[in-house]
Amino acid sequence: MLNIALPKGRLGDKVYDMLAAAGYDCPGYYEQNRKLVFESPEKNVRYLLVKPSDVAIYVEHHAADVGIVGKDILLEQGSDVYELLDLNIGKCRMAVAAPEGYVEDKNRTLRVATKYVNITKEFYAGRNREIDIIKLNGSIELAPLLGLTDVIVDIVETGSTLRENGLKVLEEVEIGHPAVSKIEPGTCAYVPTGGMVPEGADAMVMVEYSERFGTDEVALYENVPYGKCIVLPGEDVKTGDIVLKAGTRIGPAQAGTLAALGVVQVPVFKPWKVAVLSTGDELVRIDQVPGPGQVRDINTWALSCYVKKTGLELVSAEAVKDEEVLLEEKIREAVKACDLILISGGSSQGKKDMTMEILNRISKEGVFTHGLALKPGKPTILGYDKEKHTLLGGLPGHPAAALAVFHLLFVWLWKQVTGQPDQPPLEAFMTTNLAGAPGKTTCLLVKLQMAPQGLEAEPVFGKSGLISTMAEADGYVLIDMNQEGLKKGEQVKVYRF
Repeated sequence: MLNIALPKGRLGDKVYDMLAAAGYDCPGYYEQNRKLVFESPEKNVRYLLVKPSDVAIYVEHHAADVGIVGKDILLEQGSDVYELLDLNIGKCRMAVAAPEGYVEDKNRTLRVATKYVNITKEFYAGRNREIDIIKLNGSIELAPLLGLTDVIVDIVETGSTLRENGLKVLEEVEIGHPAVSKIEPGTCAYVPTGGMVPEGADAMVMVEYSERFGTDEVALYENVPYGKCIVLPGEDVKTGDIVLKAGTRIGPAQAGTLAALGVVQVPVFKPWKVAVLSTGDELVRIDQVPGPGQVRDINTWALSCYVKKTGLELVSAEAVKDEEVLLEEKIREAVKACDLILISGGSSQGKKDMTMEILNRISKEGVFTHGLALKPGKPTILGYDKEKHTLLGGLPGHPAAALAVFHLLFVWLWKQVTGQPDQPPLEAFMTTNLAGAPGKTTCLLVKLQMAPQGLEAEPVFGKSGLISTMAEADGYVLIDMNQEGLKKGEQVKVYRF
């Protein structure tokens, strides 16, 4: 359900009318009551009525999915929210106002009454004007009339309230716009962190390395070379620069880069939808104590986690008994919904190994590979359903072998399709002699350790049915099928999971 935070009052009512006209009406909104939450399950929407100053807070802390609030509040609070759209309603202007006949004395500190403290500070900082702010929450027009302040900074709609109290607008505050001040050689101006540099300035010095004397003298306590503390135009990204290459995964830094460039949308690869099926009468839930001849269902959990880690979408994951009709039904369902199906177990030549037969029967292309020259992973099945465009993978039942095959084949294939760069291998020295397997590429698990001569790769020995070997390993080395083995001290490439 979509949670929308609305400001109480006329603005909230106006926004609700717009949303209702768009089809997101909610019965009961205009009922005479004190309810703060209104929802419509039929329209899948819920409205939250909150104080205008709290709208952005609800969104920032994920209590609401979206909110509608005035620009003045967003700029004043500096909330960590994304501004989607200007609705062009409730138009006001921020203005400086003073009593009729007021003449500013620029030789003394200007006294300002406002509830917009941060906006006011930024505005006068751009003018290098020293001010004394008195924060008020209401009846701000009274402050200069009673001599409390010289001027006020407040939002103005029609100006009638100002006129009725003998005040006039001196100038408008262009909130969210760059400073309009200009400095001459030999002069300086205060600029808030992240603010635009005034015209004529070519360097910045942090305020903690300066000292102000009176109203027109500033001492600097460090050298200020050209360009110091300033991001110059084109310094970050130049016209024509390739910012993000195809295949780049979008993380926080990449999203921030796109935001800086004003890029709202980018084409992305849709993650493969994946189903994981673990077969075997011997499998029991991981919260059960295995009986004689039983084992906990390791592969469903391990493969599911690896699928998610790769960035793919896990649609389903379950264990299936060695019943041909049941397994075929599950695979048929998965073919309709998924791009990749991983079936662990049932890929060898035993009496209950029926995966290949089922895949050949239900897929349009069928099995094109049964058996790989790979250790571990010899019984791997690869198939393809041409009609549904679904990849079919029959993985070994042994946990370490299943994970190794998934990484070597399917993770590699996903990176090739999406253009993602492979993680570069690490260079290390073998700690012992190792024999290869004639006619097979050997995937050997290793753990890394530092030694005086550099990084060392120590083999993790164990059968492919032992998941603990994968947990202990930092990566793997490959021994080519035409290679006799590896020698102690030989430099090898370690590929990380």
